Amino acid sequence: MAARRKKSVPGPGAASPTPTPTRQLEIETKLELDPDAHLPSLTGRKRLAAVGISETVDPIAHHLDAVYYDTEPLDLLRSRITLRRRTGGPDAGWHLKFPAVEGARTEIGLPLGDGDEVPAGIAALVLGAARGRPLGPIARVINERTVRHLLDAAGNVLIEVADDHVTGVSLTDDRTRRWREVEAEIVKGTREQLAATVDVLLAGGARPAASPSKLARAMDYRPPEPRRGKTAGDAVLAYVARQRDRLITADRAVREGSDTMEASTTCRRIASVLTLFAPLFEGTTPPGLRDSLDGVVAVFDTGRDIRSARQRLVEQLAEEPAPYRERARTRLEQACERRSAAATVRARTHLDGTDYLTMLRALDDLLATPPLAKRAQRSAARELASLLASGWRRL
Repeated sequence: MAARRKKSVPGPGAASPTPTPTRQLEIETKLELDPDAHLPSLTGRKRLAAVGISETVDPIAHHLDAVYYDTEPLDLLRSRITLRRRTGGPDAGWHLKFPAVEGARTEIGLPLGDGDEVPAGIAALVLGAARGRPLGPIARVINERTVRHLLDAAGNVLIEVADDHVTGVSLTDDRTRRWREVEAEIVKGTREQLAATVDVLLAGGARPAASPSKLARAMDYRPPEPRRGKTAGDAVLAYVARQRDRLITADRAVREGSDTMEASTTCRRIASVLTLFAPLFEGTTPPGLRDSLDGVVAVFDTGRDIRSARQRLVEQLAEEPAPYRERARTRLEQACERRSAAATVRARTHLDGTDYLTMLRALDDLLATPPLAKRAQRSAARELASLLASGWRRL
């Protein structure tokens, strides 16, 4: 279920605080309609009544104007992240949306502020996804939106249906595209109620959206097709691409306060694969990238090593006399706490550093233009098994 934004209100006499980002889960389905088609009626539908939707309120019109930000190579869009500054409507502001997990997208919001520079807090969250490159305007999307709310018997808004007539302008080539889109989103409803609403819209002539986001359609952007070949090179690169995407997700989690374990594990997996299957590549790119990945792992693992050492040492104190044990444990935990805090600072500083961001770009370059050797064109089933066997013998 989606949680609506809540504004923070300072107490009496309080100074105006730095705006606190809002966070919500967005569960929606995007559809398309022909520009001149009638939106299917949502009133008196048995399909909706069967799931507890009782009525539809009068439509509300909004004029929305959004500028989308990204790097020149569209790093955010390639990672299925969108960042926009939107005026108009009830939720005007900065909106940062992350890829869906189990059908729900996380959206972070901030007030508009005075200028059009990306707020520092948002820029910091996507520094890794942007590979350290500057963010700038890449598209403008103007949207004439008509909103209909679907209610239960008590008057609670369950589902919001937005009928959008969209004009998208790519600021990179000045091309203009127009289309119509319908979004059905959970407010206080359930996935079952969302599915019923979508069924009614599809039965009335709507169809699944051709593009995952308004930005992608405005930019005429299509993500590269995943490698599906049966060669050894295809199999290894497809795996590395999946791990690269996981690393970008883990990178953001660390920037939001999570520990570094997932990021470290992902870097180790990529480095291990590049080591084991190095004969599939020509030149020195994989070895150089492996060294960079190993450097990231060394920084990220420090905190985990401190936690592991603390646990082992505390267990060893169990057999010591009680007075000594308690004093020693207090000093041990204080020392570990100081070291752990320093390790966390070092890891997050490393995330913003040139070495780490260069490593992310090198990983992208490897996937975009892989220096594959002839051996990589052989059958994955045969070649990878041979290299795995060689690695096992070395181990």
